[in-house]
Amino acid sequence: MQVLLYMSMLPFAPETKNLFKGHIPHGRLVYGDGILDIPKWYVNEQFRQRLQQLIAMLCNSQPPNPKPRDWECRYCKVPSACCSVKMSRETDLFA
Repeated sequence: MQVLLYMSMLPFAPETKNLFKGHIPHGRLVYGDGILDIPKWYVNEQFRQRLQQLIAMLCNSQPPNPKPRDWECRYCKVPSACCSVKMSRETDLFA
């Protein structure tokens, strides 16, 4: 998502708009064990709708409803005592 955001904004940024002339570039993620190319057509209507929903959520005065998931909660640094919906590995094992 981060690379898609960069790809969609580069053609409009003052520093790069002359370089891209309104055309969305291809993206690329370079990892230690390989390269992942991201075609420009991934910046499509579905991406734009998801981005718009994210911006609306971030601008809303009410926080979103929490949707805990074990694979996200296990990396979260918020202590369980401060989060009533945080899942623990033990809770997940017995569910």
